[in-house]
Amino acid sequence: MSAPFELLGALDISGISDFYQGVVDNDNFGGSINFSATGGHINTSDLSHVDGGVHKTGLNSFTYPIGDGGYYRLAGTSNSESESLYKSKFFYEKLKPTLPSRFTRRRFRSY
Repeated sequence: MSAPFELLGALDISGISDFYQGVVDNDNFGGSINFSATGGHINTSDLSHVDGGVHKTGLNSFTYPIGDGGYYRLAGTSNSESESLYKSKFFYEKLKPTLPSRFTRRRFRSY
């Protein structure tokens, strides 16, 4: 995994942002990303997403390009009746097993 792009300032996107290669880290550097009503993104993946919060302004549904810990996670909003501003962020945490290890091992082996 390569070093992230460190976003320190504000980035407003009104067109299409192509997450071609790399993670944009605004979580650890104080930056902000806002997609306008016409903003969108393509090629989002575990290797290319935003590590931190993302704002979206508008009426239309939107899938946020968010991730954490090297994982992109799908999250979005549906159409709204009035102009809205939403912020979304994904938090990655490893779960602690709640079952005895013999059950945990079987569960992971089946996948």
